[in-house]
Amino acid sequence: MKETIKFKALIGQSILSVSEKIIHLGATSTLDQTFSGSFSLYNNSTKLPTEFKIECSDKIKLSQTEGKLEGTEAHPTYSSKMINFQYQPHAFGFCTENLTIKNLSSPSQNLLIIICLFVDDKSLSWKLEDCLGYFFLLLIFPIPFLFLCSLFFVLCSFFFFF
Repeated sequence: MKETIKFKALIGQSILSVSEKIIHLGATSTLDQTFSGSFSLYNNSTKLPTEFKIECSDKIKLSQTEGKLEGTEAHPTYSSKMINFQYQPHAFGFCTENLTIKNLSSPSQNLLIIICLFVDDKSLSWKLEDCLGYFFLLLIFPIPFLFLCSLFFVLCSFFFFF
C-alpha cells in the first residue's frame, strides 16, 4: 500500500521590531508618581507568525508579557500589538529600566527597550542669585576678572595634564 501526502510549508525567519528603543518619561520631583507609556511590537515577516515574551523587573507593570503576532499578509490587523506599561520610581536620580523582548520563534533575536526617568530631589539646583555676584564682578572689573578666569583655566589644565 502506497500513500501520497501533499502539504505546503513556509520557510523563513520571523523578525520582530519595536516602535521605540529608548522611551524617555521626562522628569519629576516626587517618588510616589506613576508614569505610563506604551510601545508597539511588529512582526516584519509577511506570512510567518511569531511568538514573543517580555521580561522586565518588578518595578514595571506590563499590560501583556507574552503573545503571538501573525504575518502581515496573513492577518494585517494581528501583525502588530500595542503594549502599555506603568512605572513608579523608587529612588532619586536618573532611573533606567530594561525591557527584554524575546522572539520565541527565532531564539537568536532579543530586542532591548530602555525606559528612562529623571527623579530630581533638587539637590543639584542652582538659583539666579548665586550667579549674579560673578556677573557683577564681570561688569565692574572686566579685565581683572577675565584674567583671573583664564589664569584659573591654565592652572587647572596644567595640573590635569601633569
